[in-house]
Amino acid sequence: MIKIVAVLLLMAEVYGALYDYSKQDEWGGVCNSETSKKQTPVDVITPSSSTKVEGKFVELSAGSELAAKNDNNDNFVQISFTKTITYKIPGLNDTQGTVAQLHLHWGAKDTEGSEHWLDGKQFSAECHLVTSYGEDGKYAVVNRFFKVGAENPELAKIITSSEASGDARAITGFNLAALYPSDLKSVILYEGGLTTPGCDEIVHWVVVPEPLTISAEQLAKLRTLKLGDGTGAAKTYNWRNKQALNGRSFTCLEQKTSASAAILASPLLVLVAVIFNAIH
Repeated sequence: MIKIVAVLLLMAEVYGALYDYSKQDEWGGVCNSETSKKQTPVDVITPSSSTKVEGKFVELSAGSELAAKNDNNDNFVQISFTKTITYKIPGLNDTQGTVAQLHLHWGAKDTEGSEHWLDGKQFSAECHLVTSYGEDGKYAVVNRFFKVGAENPELAKIITSSEASGDARAITGFNLAALYPSDLKSVILYEGGLTTPGCDEIVHWVVVPEPLTISAEQLAKLRTLKLGDGTGAAKTYNWRNKQALNGRSFTCLEQKTSASAAILASPLLVLVAVIFNAIH
């Protein structure tokens, strides 16, 4: 219970204030400290090699029909879930993370909006699945990029909630696994910080390279949403500027494919392979 209370208090401190994204150089905490060396976001560079691992990367403990509530955040659209959701955090051995909330970042135009970049490219939007782990107040955050394309059904539910008021801001039947499926092919890991003040360097970042889609109409709505309880000011954009890498490296994990296993599991394919090798 003490750990849960501590996490909630820290989350309230981190995400409770109103941030001016046009004056990021005035942000407090360690956001602009000369001694800060692990700030986020960064341009994520895909490593030339990867490590193949067994198991699924983000295998959520909860089902697809989740109840969620709008957290009335003044800086971005943020929701939390009524059910406790856990998963094994990629890159941290058998460490279990507990989902705290999910929130969105977007830009003033369709060609920008994601906080992270990937190999020199910025995307139209980005969501963060914020999770707590351990006893010392650390977080793991799993991102998803969005590019302009088809309307995203789960983001549509979040936007509808943000356009409503009172009890209508509740969300039913939210499919978190549609944003974070268990069959992700690869993830890229690095150590960084929160992207809002005080930018504490306490985050194990899990970046998903493959983008999802968001429609141009959905992006336009995000820029006009009245944030907070539905009466606050809209934010045209809410992404933090790219930060220096300062010598940090990235680790790419790939899920072991089942191709070789499938071949071995099929006697016919094995027989064909043996005959082919024999005649060549």
